[in-house]
Amino acid sequence: MNPFVADKTTKYDTAEDGPDSESEDHLSWRRNTSSPAVVTVSRAFYFTSLLLFVIFPILAIAIVLLHGKLEAGRIDSGFLQGFPTELDPVKSVLASETVRFTGGLHYHPNGTLYRETIAGEPQYVGAPSPEVDLAWDTLLKGQYMNLNGNEASTMVGRTWKDDSGNYEVALDVMHTLHCVNKIRKALDPEYYHESESPRIHRMHVDHCLDYLRQTCLPRYF
Repeated sequence: MNPFVADKTTKYDTAEDGPDSESEDHLSWRRNTSSPAVVTVSRAFYFTSLLLFVIFPILAIAIVLLHGKLEAGRIDSGFLQGFPTELDPVKSVLASETVRFTGGLHYHPNGTLYRETIAGEPQYVGAPSPEVDLAWDTLLKGQYMNLNGNEASTMVGRTWKDDSGNYEVALDVMHTLHCVNKIRKALDPEYYHESESPRIHRMHVDHCLDYLRQTCLPRYF
C-alpha cells in the first residue's frame, strides 16, 4: 500500500421506506464510511523538504550577489570603461589590444637555457648598451604631461602645479614603465652612474619595487 494514498472508499446501505428511513440511512452512512484520510510523511522527507526550502533562496541570493561582484571586477570593464582613478580626459580613447608576450625561457637541445627574442624587435633587457637605452627612451617619450583649464579640473589638489598654472600628470602605465627601467639600471651600477645620492637612490628603487608589487597583487588575489 502506498503510504501517501489513503483509502477513501465509501460504502452506502439501501434504506427502507418509512418514517425512520432518513435517520437510519444517516446512521448507516456514518457507520460504514471510512475514517478520514491520513497521509503518512516520514521525518526524513519532512526535514529534507524544509532544508531545501531554506537553502534554495539563500543560494539564489548568493549567486546574484556573486555575479554582480564578478561583473564589477572584470578586467575588461575597468580597462575599457576607466577606473575611478583614471584620468578623465583619456577615458574616451581607452582601447584593448591582443599582443604576444616574449622573453620566455627555453632550453636548447644541449640543455642550455636561453631567453626568447624576436629578430628585428627592440630589446629592453640584456647587457646595457646604447641600443637598449634608445629603446627605453622611445618607450618613455611623453612620460609627463601638463594639463590646464578644463582638462585639469579633476587634478586640482591631487598633483603638482607649476608657476604657469599647469598641472603635471603621468599615466599609470608610464609610471610603471619608469619603475621597471629604474630597476633595470640599478642592476648595472657600473654602467649607469646615478646622480642621486645613495640614500635617495635606494629609496627610489624601493619605491619602484613596492609600486610594482602593488600593481601586480590586485590582479591575482
